[in-house]
Amino acid sequence: MEETRFLNGVPGDPMPQETPDIPPALLTQLIAKSDAMWRETQRRDGNAVWHSWQWMRGFYVMLAVWVVTVGIGLWVYVHSRDVEVVVQTVVYNSEGQFLSLGVPQKLLAYEPEDAQWRDMLGQWVHKKQWRTEEPSATLTRVNWGWLYKHTCGEATKRLEQDEERDKPFKTGTLIRSVKLKSITKTPTPQSFQVLWEETSIDKVKATKEQASYTGTFTVGRYKPTSVTDAQENNLGLCVTSYDIRPNL
Repeated sequence: MEETRFLNGVPGDPMPQETPDIPPALLTQLIAKSDAMWRETQRRDGNAVWHSWQWMRGFYVMLAVWVVTVGIGLWVYVHSRDVEVVVQTVVYNSEGQFLSLGVPQKLLAYEPEDAQWRDMLGQWVHKKQWRTEEPSATLTRVNWGWLYKHTCGEATKRLEQDEERDKPFKTGTLIRSVKLKSITKTPTPQSFQVLWEETSIDKVKATKEQASYTGTFTVGRYKPTSVTDAQENNLGLCVTSYDIRPNL
């Protein structure tokens, strides 16, 4: 029976091959070189990870800076539109100088004088009821812009309805003048009664009519929210409701 020997081959391989011997010195060099290559690969992988982490950290830092910058910009934009109105009381002395009385007060902490309310209401009635034959209606638009700056609350809706009904900006043939007769403070707090006469002339019909009216006005205050509002209504005086009736 023939004997089959297996040296370095596969069982059943009829021609096994011998493994060449590697000198110890060369084997040591190969192991050292392989170890060095492994360490270099690890170092490079570590550097790549470190650089990637640095890039990510830089990205998140820039993102955070951008978010903070945008947030500050929005805050500045929103609050730059806010205005803080204060009232400084002064007197005009005999020497022609203005003298300050006390310290400035916040707008709504200041209590307007009755004369200031009367002045506002007198202008309110005049600007609303007055009519002109001006074709461009520029002055009428200015007057109604003033009216809306001095009207608040439910009175704003009423004023819009009056504008829609009376069409003050439409060119017409009617000329109307207003003459104030009296402005009286009523027992009800923050209310005034205004009495005035109107003279209306229709240039086409060549007619002239006179009528008297009584208006009851409730007044209030509001805080201007923009520089324009503060310039046009520096005390925040406004009509909160009104009722106008002809005198029979």
